[in-house]
Amino acid sequence: MEYRKFTRLPLFVVVELHLADGSRHYGETADLSLDGAFVKFHPPKDIAVRQECVLDLIITTQEGWVRTELKCQIAHIRDEGVGVRFHAASIAGHEAFIKLLMEGHSDVEQLLEEMGSHPSGDFQYQDD
Repeated sequence: MEYRKFTRLPLFVVVELHLADGSRHYGETADLSLDGAFVKFHPPKDIAVRQECVLDLIITTQEGWVRTELKCQIAHIRDEGVGVRFHAASIAGHEAFIKLLMEGHSDVEQLLEEMGSHPSGDFQYQDD
């Protein structure tokens, strides 16, 4: 049985994944949670688990398109994409990400409970 601390939300967001070698790959999330996402795209052969990367979520807002940058690490690789684990973001980027999750979550109380009961000590906030 698989145990997860955070609920996966089936949110489909266009993303740009920046890998350590400088390559950029466009895809879409299959799901998002407070600590990660599964990104659907065709992974290159040289991608590796624990490789550092940056995920730009391209979010539609009332003001237009907004990019939210989350620093992450490749957690697992499949033929259809990769799982990433988030570990850093700017404060504004993290706020935009949380807002996206709240808008996509059917039970905001559950999301708030998850945020309070499983704080990530490894997550870093960076200057904007």
